[in-house]
Amino acid sequence: MALDKISGLKSSIASWLARTGDSNITGAIPDFITLAEARLNRVLRLRTQKQDAPLIGTPGSRYLDLPTDFREAIALYLTTFGDQWRLSPRMAGTLDLSDEAGTPVIWMVNGSRIELDIPCDRAHTFLFRYRSKFALNQDDPNATNWLLSEHPDAYLAASLVEAYSFMKAMDKASTWEGRLQQTLAEIGDENDEAEGDVELEIDPSLPRLNWYC
Repeated sequence: MALDKISGLKSSIASWLARTGDSNITGAIPDFITLAEARLNRVLRLRTQKQDAPLIGTPGSRYLDLPTDFREAIALYLTTFGDQWRLSPRMAGTLDLSDEAGTPVIWMVNGSRIELDIPCDRAHTFLFRYRSKFALNQDDPNATNWLLSEHPDAYLAASLVEAYSFMKAMDKASTWEGRLQQTLAEIGDENDEAEGDVELEIDPSLPRLNWYC
């Protein structure tokens, strides 16, 4: 079965473990994948994870919902007036808040939401640039994502490290850990080369606040 979907990944993990009929192991495969994803999300910071999401504010509220696949914030732009105005970020707990509604200029990530310095005085529109996380929907046998499609060996190796650790087969876990480290290094090199090939050209006549990065 192809490894570009989660159903194929699960089957491949069971085959590599040679435990296709062992329900104690096959039943834990979703956990192995979840743990593998948690680790991959901690160590990978790739250009393909950068996403843009349009957000809409609610009049009278200072909060915006984060995308469900949010991992790390990059920038928030106000787009209400046609241009992209980059808002100033702050660390959580350092934002000076006001209850007077208006046009926000400062923001921070607070828990599961974006918090603005003031409530919106209208349904302001925003563009949120962020780094997404890898999170396969394990209830959908056809679920996939960029990493599984392009680098299924990363998913497989990370899952088998967790599986063999669970089985206390530490020699095999160590073998797959080595393969995982090699795979991650190669993915990182590929990502660095791809980013190095991009030349950003900016029209110097544009206002600096409208530059998009």
